Amino acid sequence: MKKILSLKYAILFLILGLGIFFYPFFTSNFEALAGDYIDSRYIVYLLEHFWLYVQQIAPHQALWSPPMYYPSTNALATSDCLFGLGLIYVPFRFLFDSYNSFMLTIIALCTLNFASFYYLLKKYFKFSDLACAFGSFIFTFCLFRQEQLRHVQIFSQFLSVFAVIFFLKSKDKKWFSFIGTIFLALQLYTSFYLGWLFFFALGLTLIIFLCFKDYRAQLFSFIKNYYKIILSNLVFYAILITPLAYHYLQNEVLKFPFEVVKMFQTTFLNGILNNSFLDNLIFFKLEGFSENTYYGLGIFTTLFLIYGLIKLKTYRRYCIAIILCVLSIMNFIFIEKIIYDYVIGGGAIRALVRYFNILIPIFAIISAYTIQNLNKNVIKWLIIILIAVEQISVFPLFEWTKTGAEKIINSYNVPKTCNVIFIDYSRIPTSSNIELDKYEVDGMWVALRNKIYTVHGYGASMQPRTQTKLQPECILELK
Repeated sequence: MKKILSLKYAILFLILGLGIFFYPFFTSNFEALAGDYIDSRYIVYLLEHFWLYVQQIAPHQALWSPPMYYPSTNALATSDCLFGLGLIYVPFRFLFDSYNSFMLTIIALCTLNFASFYYLLKKYFKFSDLACAFGSFIFTFCLFRQEQLRHVQIFSQFLSVFAVIFFLKSKDKKWFSFIGTIFLALQLYTSFYLGWLFFFALGLTLIIFLCFKDYRAQLFSFIKNYYKIILSNLVFYAILITPLAYHYLQNEVLKFPFEVVKMFQTTFLNGILNNSFLDNLIFFKLEGFSENTYYGLGIFTTLFLIYGLIKLKTYRRYCIAIILCVLSIMNFIFIEKIIYDYVIGGGAIRALVRYFNILIPIFAIISAYTIQNLNKNVIKWLIIILIAVEQISVFPLFEWTKTGAEKIINSYNVPKTCNVIFIDYSRIPTSSNIELDKYEVDGMWVALRNKIYTVHGYGASMQPRTQTKLQPECILELK
């Protein structure tokens, strides 16, 4: 009973965060779905592929070749591979339909993010129950994370947290480090962004530690004591990710054109402006918001973090240095150009706000530390309530529905003679790439429901079209 009572704050903040994130789903009789008709439906398509692959249902028998981009193969490796999400989704899918399974998967991801970070703060930072719960709330449900609901693969950061936990556990039992490496590899298999960012952040950390004498002494001591296990794990990691690297290299998806990267350039001002319900009510009304260029956590949250950073006693220089490094990369395009040209995998980072994922754990730790060290309970709770309210977004995060998705699928009649389809949208006058992307995903879902192949596809590496080779009745008119 005592143990359950000690988790009361954790349960409170988890329920609060899930309510803030998913109230449109719960209040719409489970009709409204997270994300939009493009990215989110694409993710569900891949998750459905995993479910059908497990059952070996045609044409999904090949794990790395979901039946899109026909006749190309290896289509899974045209974007994030989502293996970690698939491990959660498939069990749900045997019990629920694709839409509810998708939503339950996101809820599970949030719960795992919260639980893993809570354990990290409690076990290794020794913070109070309230501080751990609040820090985990910031890590899991902050405004930046919420506004990435179109890209739920980025919600799998708990894999990196589990990796860190097992690395810390390996101080007593060295073999635990190999479990951490497995989690780290699974992070890359799930979200290339997060897997790559972990090592990029580690590289920044090494550089920062080398710049300060006391940090440098700690670093050299650590390497001296653990270099054998470090090298062993690096070799193990390389072995684990070899299949993934093989499939990615086949599709040549490790670099976007730099002109595309420049389209997603952000500014320091975009780190202050945000789509918080509270901030838009008090300070400004933001128009033209894009989750790919804005990364503000909220005015009050930012001021709270600055205060906490000033009060921080341990590793303050490191925190300031890595925050400045990451913000500089995001806001000075010439720095990103250096990374793009000279860092392996750097060209795969299209939206520069993705770098902000490096800072979310740091901000969460600072938040927990600051709450821990506030003396007056009244002030402590007022700050918590203010920041919690500030995490409510007015950005439309649930832009598609079950009914809408089914209407699109059912509007197409596919002849039984067709094994491959293509929806011909070439005659539609449009200059919107977003609209064209939606048609691509429409075609994928029509093919999925009919258990056939499609020329359509959606990912980082767009394959050549071959629809002219299809039977005329298999080239469907756009609805």
